[in-house]
Amino acid sequence: MSFRCGSGHHEPVRHAVTRNVSTGGICFETEAAGLHIGDAIEAQLDLPAAPGIHSHGVHVRARAEIVRINRPCEEEQNAAAMNTPTVCVAARFITPIRLSF
Repeated sequence: MSFRCGSGHHEPVRHAVTRNVSTGGICFETEAAGLHIGDAIEAQLDLPAAPGIHSHGVHVRARAEIVRINRPCEEEQNAAAMNTPTVCVAARFITPIRLSF
């Protein structure tokens, strides 16, 4: 998954690991720097083809608002072996989800 904070395309693209997606929002893990509850993000997610269900990948885009930021559990942090602190972010969609096939 990738996302931008704010509303402009001048903001840098940040990358994340998606943990959960629903019609109401998304939960993902990313670097902690510069994220705050209430921030708006532009989220982009590419879903791969699913044999037997859908033969093509799906590109998902939506604007969302960060509603929760938690530190990941210690096991996940150690398993990632990252030098940069990460957080689990929950965001609710504030625009309709746009799908491209």
